[in-house]
Amino acid sequence: MPSAGVTRLADVTGLDVLGIPVCLAVRPLARSLAVSVGKGMDTASARTAALMESLEVRHAENIDAAGQVASFEELTDNGIPAVDPETLPLALDAEPVGHRRRRATWIPGSDVLSGGQVWVPLEVVSLDFRLDSLTAPWLARNSNGLASGNTRPEAMLHALCEVIERDAEWRWGTSDDERRIALDTVRDPGCRWLLDRFAARGVYVAAWNSTSAAGLPAVGCVVLPDPDEAEWFGTGVHDGFCCRMEPAAALAGALQEAAQKRLTYISGSRDDVTREEMARAHDIGLVRRVWTDLHRGGERIDFATLRSYPRGSAGSDVAVAAEALRRAGFERIVVVDVGGADPGPWVVKVVVPGAYGPYGSALAPVRPVA
Repeated sequence: MPSAGVTRLADVTGLDVLGIPVCLAVRPLARSLAVSVGKGMDTASARTAALMESLEVRHAENIDAAGQVASFEELTDNGIPAVDPETLPLALDAEPVGHRRRRATWIPGSDVLSGGQVWVPLEVVSLDFRLDSLTAPWLARNSNGLASGNTRPEAMLHALCEVIERDAEWRWGTSDDERRIALDTVRDPGCRWLLDRFAARGVYVAAWNSTSAAGLPAVGCVVLPDPDEAEWFGTGVHDGFCCRMEPAAALAGALQEAAQKRLTYISGSRDDVTREEMARAHDIGLVRRVWTDLHRGGERIDFATLRSYPRGSAGSDVAVAAEALRRAGFERIVVVDVGGADPGPWVVKVVVPGAYGPYGSALAPVRPVA
């Protein structure tokens, strides 16, 4: 913590009525987020998750890989494999085409599928948000696919699952395929504990199977209080999404993320929450509209019908996730080593050209993925 500039770990679980552990890691001299949030089934896990989140962002703020300034066309004309910038999420105000001729800073990564070196724009990896750090402002900058772990394969697995989760969220959110889960068919003890925590405090939960063509289990959920109860103020509507090798782990992760988002707004500590977003969280009209919509009835699917992938080592799970993406039509999976394990965790950034996410970001037209 001292070498990374993390000054405090704060347990904010008690600020909400749910009792689902959530902690903050505070890093005042950050170049992006000064406050990172972590959750878990117990306080130690939440503290660890918050610290790992802060450390991975810190590594992404301090990229020291040797880069080169060029355009995509210049690189490919010289036989250097590079990710087409028009297959990457774009800034919301960016034009959808014309970026292959624009110069940017590029850093090397490795393709999980081919094993060869592939160059990616620094912007899609770096989280250094100082004003003079931009070289390709037309690209979206976010932490999607940035992950840490105790080993490199573990970090890669977390990163791959996040990319699949965000792409699945986008595709499910823009489709008419609802796939709502019947929560009374959930038998996993950990999931039942989380669902019971919400129910005991009068917080309604709805969940959906958001799994994409990649096939790895992805689950999304929404949690909200009864708008006719007096204690709704300050919590509002919050969601959570997660992808894992097993459906129960995906549902548990989504539920914990929703609880984490509630506490992010309740505590008011995270520095990227805007006034507009805070006002939305306090919008009783939105709570009523979502509440009404979720109680309209409709078909529910049995949670047991979601496919589960047998767990192996982190390395073998990475191979399964990569093969799932390849079968879904993605031709490249580029991993950039952001930080080693001494000191601190392994940190990687996974870039999958053509994948959507986070939800709401723009993406240039690409070959459709089934």
